[in-house]
Amino acid sequence: TDTRMELVRAADYAELAWRVEELEAALALIARVTPKPEALAASWQALQARARALLDRVDPATIDAAPR
Repeated sequence: TDTRMELVRAADYAELAWRVEELEAALALIARVTPKPEALAASWQALQARARALLDRVDPATIDAAPR
């Protein structure tokens, strides 16, 4: 029988692999770091900045909207 395969450009794969690594690192910070009470606001702002930078890196125009 034929097996359906979907091909992905290497650059797209590399970008997604990088994003997964960065998002996992950000999630690990949330899960494993407990800021000191006096540093809570600064820690939260740094985490938000990191998350925004990762999310802003997505360009909706580059996402393939072809039906799957």
